[in-house]
Amino acid sequence: MSDVVRGFKSWTKESSEFSTVYPWADWFDGQQHRISKEDLSDMPFDDLARYAHAKARREGISVKTKRIERDRRTGKYKYLILEATCPLCKAIHSDLAISDKANKGEDCFLNGFSPRYEDEDFVAQRKEYLARAITGFGYKLVVDH
Repeated sequence: MSDVVRGFKSWTKESSEFSTVYPWADWFDGQQHRISKEDLSDMPFDDLARYAHAKARREGISVKTKRIERDRRTGKYKYLILEATCPLCKAIHSDLAISDKANKGEDCFLNGFSPRYEDEDFVAQRKEYLARAITGFGYKLVVDH
């Protein structure tokens, strides 16, 4: 026999397991992210890439993914690069870098292709913005390499 419930609101197609396991807000912040097997919870890169594209589409943004560093012995990839539409300049930075609109996102301090990216003021703006960016897991930890 069934149970009667009241107030159930979670009717979206998105699996709640995948929506909470991965830091989507971090990964969709407009910067390029290198995701390793250790960052995943038993999901192959191909599946994560497909899921990222579907999730981005639902959020009204675009995302690019690419597997890199293939092990010739095992045939497996070591990393997945993920880049989503920037929430500030509304562009995918790597697309701007190869187009005739290259200077469109030049002033966006999340744009790793900007010639100003290593400028002290630019870095300070990026750190300040990222320190305030709330994610699904609280506040973002800012680490510059």
